Amino acid sequence: MKSFLNRMNGYKVFTGLFDSVKDLVFLMEVEGDSFRYVYVNQAGINILNRPYDLIGKRIEEVDSPPLAKHLIEKYREVVETKQSIEVENTIETADGNRIGETSLNPILTEDGQCTYVLAIVRDITDRYLKEEELKQIKENLERQEKHLYSIIEHNDDLVFELDLQGKFKSINNKAVKVIGYKEEELVGQRFDPLIVEFDLDKAVNNFNQALSDKNMEYEIWVYHHTGKKILLHVKNIPIVVDGVLEGIYGIAKDITQEKAMENELERIKNELQLVWENTTDAIFIIAQDGSIASLNPTFEAMFGYLEEEIRDKQQIPIFPGGGEDLHHQSIVEKIRQGQEVLNAEVRRVTKSNEILEILASYRPINKGNILAVGMYKDITERKKFQKKLKESERRYRKLVELSPDAVIVYAKGKIRYINNAGVKLAGYASKKDVIGRSIWEFVTSKEREKIKQIANMRYENSNEEETEPITQEFVRSDGTVIDTEVSVAPVEYNGEEALQVILRDITERKEYEQQLQYLAYHDPLTGLKNRRSFTEILDQAIQHAQESQSKLAVMYMDMDNFKGINDSLGHEAGDELLKQFADRLRKTVRGSDILCRVGGDEFIVLLNHIADQHAVVEVAERLHEVLQQPYRLIEEPFQVTSSFGISLFPEHGTSAKRLLHHADIALYAAKQDRNKYQFYQTGEQF
Repeated sequence: MKSFLNRMNGYKVFTGLFDSVKDLVFLMEVEGDSFRYVYVNQAGINILNRPYDLIGKRIEEVDSPPLAKHLIEKYREVVETKQSIEVENTIETADGNRIGETSLNPILTEDGQCTYVLAIVRDITDRYLKEEELKQIKENLERQEKHLYSIIEHNDDLVFELDLQGKFKSINNKAVKVIGYKEEELVGQRFDPLIVEFDLDKAVNNFNQALSDKNMEYEIWVYHHTGKKILLHVKNIPIVVDGVLEGIYGIAKDITQEKAMENELERIKNELQLVWENTTDAIFIIAQDGSIASLNPTFEAMFGYLEEEIRDKQQIPIFPGGGEDLHHQSIVEKIRQGQEVLNAEVRRVTKSNEILEILASYRPINKGNILAVGMYKDITERKKFQKKLKESERRYRKLVELSPDAVIVYAKGKIRYINNAGVKLAGYASKKDVIGRSIWEFVTSKEREKIKQIANMRYENSNEEETEPITQEFVRSDGTVIDTEVSVAPVEYNGEEALQVILRDITERKEYEQQLQYLAYHDPLTGLKNRRSFTEILDQAIQHAQESQSKLAVMYMDMDNFKGINDSLGHEAGDELLKQFADRLRKTVRGSDILCRVGGDEFIVLLNHIADQHAVVEVAERLHEVLQQPYRLIEEPFQVTSSFGISLFPEHGTSAKRLLHHADIALYAAKQDRNKYQFYQTGEQF
């Protein structure tokens, strides 16, 4: 140490030099595997708040074990490498820990041995804290930016940003998926080309309103990358930073399907209205308080009450007493619990005090003031018939023989009994042709094994309730295929376990269902296609014409004075006129052409596979001539002319909507003179 101090021109020079600096200075003597304090400058004493007894102590005697271990490792590194190093370490003071930036410098003897280490420590706590604070702020900003990016990119809505000129600055992934454009295809481009022409002014106006610092919300049609149209619900939000408008945020939702569903629901609503007004069953709406909120015309006809005599009444006059009103309240409670009530047999009384036997069904709705919808089917006549059957059973004990359903008792692989209905259903002459034979000899169902499994299950589980009926096709002895509803239940017959098989012929019901399916796509009066069916056919015809590069034509026609005839002669004569008109169309057009009754006296003809306009003219002339012939109504001839408009594919449109619209415009033009046909003229409007 003395030699070192001698090199420093004495101890006072050394201490004076380092006591004058603000940094902490330690002179550490190498002592085996540790280091001993031999000098601490004034700054070190002040900061460490340690007395002079620090001198002479080893590191591990002064600092905490973790810090001492760390410092010893760094000091050893200096001794071994004989190189200065920079370290950042904790300074333990009486006021708490601080952060130091330490320079460890070896002091070498003349023979190159490191016997001392000079440590100069600069207190960088304030700088460190500021750097940590800035680092935290930066991390928070980056995290917030990532959060915002994640919110935008994973948003279920389309999110985009426009500059003040209406050019895209960014779009999120949802926007890319919905409109089909990549982000790089839109960034830097104005929004105008995306907007469907008829909505362009609206889009520009709403953008300008947003530039005036107004939040805008609207619906608008845009083009997908493929050219199809998409309906968006858009919100424009001004981006204002420090009072300066920098751009526009847009948030949009694809409501194309939602709008289509609304339109479809409206169509269904209209169809249901037809059912409401024309069904043979009484339909009514039950309010939350259990009263009847509305009822259909059949309800009025069935019970003889007007709607205002029933609606909103707590005491409903159709209940005959005897607990029926309480029964109704119990049904209301079940409905409130979300339970469906089907085919409950109840009694109701008409205004003329006639008791009706009713088959009642209730379906929960629970929306707004509507609790449920109810339906009454008048089964009075059916119940009277059932009563007669029971009386006949008591009198003649032959109820089964009178049953309209086929009843078969089957045991040990053989038919033990069959009623007359069963014999008739199977197509045989007498019971002896059936008794003693296997039932499967008379069943050629495609699912015979399934019925066998049900029968075996019923044998094995005879205590269970009757299974639900199944519907199967059966072939009678003459080969006729009929639809039947089959029920299987265990019974006891002549003291032995058996199965009772009941077969009900539901052929007529199936035919009725098929008729309903037919009416969904056809006009019930004329048998022609209805508009719904025709539009689907026209779409297919257009697609085929595009693929085959062929032409087609649409004729939109109506009668020139149908209303006058309908008003003067009555609706029956009007209906007869419509049927004769439709019949003439059938007989005049070609086999490949499609006829449609739109409604009223409006009809549409689709001419497929036409060569040119001349071919259309030939058909039009023929129709024009045929339709001018007198019609016979109420045994008298009547002259009724008609007019029709014609549009051609592809000249006048490439979509069903446009072709129909243009044909309608041409019809309007033809109606100005009447009794003529008119081709659509480009640019022509109503």
